Amino acid sequence: MKKIIHSFVAIVALLLISFALEPSFTPKGSLYIYNGTVITLEDEQPKANAVFVDKGKIVAVGNDPELRLHLKETTKLIDLKGATLLPGFIDPHTHPVASSFLHEMIDLSGFRHENQKEIWTHLESEIKNYAPGEWIMCKGLDVVLVDDLEPPHITYLDSISPNNPLLILSLSMHSFWGNSLAFNAAGINKNSPNPSESSFYGKDASGSLNGYISEQAAFQPFRDTVINAMGKVVLKEKCVTVLDEYAANGNTCITSMGITTNDPNVIRLYQHLSSEQTSLLNKVLQRLGLLPRRKPTVRNFVFVRDDADYLLPFSPNNGDDFFKMAGVKFWYDGSPYTGSMYLNEPFKSSSVNQEKIHV
Repeated sequence: MKKIIHSFVAIVALLLISFALEPSFTPKGSLYIYNGTVITLEDEQPKANAVFVDKGKIVAVGNDPELRLHLKETTKLIDLKGATLLPGFIDPHTHPVASSFLHEMIDLSGFRHENQKEIWTHLESEIKNYAPGEWIMCKGLDVVLVDDLEPPHITYLDSISPNNPLLILSLSMHSFWGNSLAFNAAGINKNSPNPSESSFYGKDASGSLNGYISEQAAFQPFRDTVINAMGKVVLKEKCVTVLDEYAANGNTCITSMGITTNDPNVIRLYQHLSSEQTSLLNKVLQRLGLLPRRKPTVRNFVFVRDDADYLLPFSPNNGDDFFKMAGVKFWYDGSPYTGSMYLNEPFKSSSVNQEKIHV
């Protein structure tokens, strides 16, 4: 029996050692980029034409061929062929969790549609692509940019989507609309209590639901229902895809400002994906398929919402240069997407905001 126990302990120890020694995604080799315009954003040397990178860090910026003295036999060469190399972008206020939730939704934004006829025609044509019972999710409804936009009533949404739960998210992410099937799936009816005076379920003169959902607290049952229907595996895949898209668009660092979650496992996921070195437990979860495989991605600095401050670690000295829980996001004014942001010059607003949904 002792031999079995000793063998088991030895196997576990070897597995733990193998996990601990598993290499990070930090590049181990060197890279030489040359024959282009390098914008440095440094006053002392605003431009160069070559960069030498070693083990993931920029070691030298200057001119070719002088910088070639840093080259090693294994250095990878990249010829810009006259192209321009820019420093990585830093996005100081973004929402990767919300972006993962919004990923692949039907786009109803004012960036793509000039008037409400275009919006509803596009939505009605897209609904035909969904199987009965499948959730239909839409994003970007813009009550400021689309001048003639009227908020959709639940009867209209029921008429165009009689067999599918349908949810529409505004561009501001503070107003939402759903059809009857969506309300039923979320367990909300005309007698459901409003979370607060400012977060509520809209009703018409007869007291029936009109399809409007105001603010995040009222939207929470819908979000939870959709996430359960979508499945955590799909959401994890979307989280990875969205971080890849940040990097593909030139970002090297993002700030998750008021991260849209109250789940510690979501924090674990982003810590695992972005940190310089993931934890031993995360490596085990990765091997078990419960966390995605790590690869180079953007740095991520996270501020939680004030109603989820329990997600913060005990010390501000947490994380590393690639991932860190930075603090709590506080709101003190409005939004550019509702015309309510406090600015020196009034921001564009609309009668729909002020008279229909009272933002």
